[in-house]
Amino acid sequence: MHSNGCIGSLRVSGAASAEYVVVTFVVIVTLFVPIPGMSESLVGLVLNALRGFQANTTYLMSLP
Repeated sequence: MHSNGCIGSLRVSGAASAEYVVVTFVVIVTLFVPIPGMSESLVGLVLNALRGFQANTTYLMSLP
């Protein structure tokens, strides 16, 4: 069975899915866990920056 590669290919795809789960978990934790020393996560910081940008842009567009 080793000569046709079936067992080897199953192990490789299993390892790839395990790596995918680990990388996905690390990305989610990095984005949503609050940064030490701050009360916000990276997602919160980006959303606040977008809100500030939108508020400033709206103010500039309202000027004559």
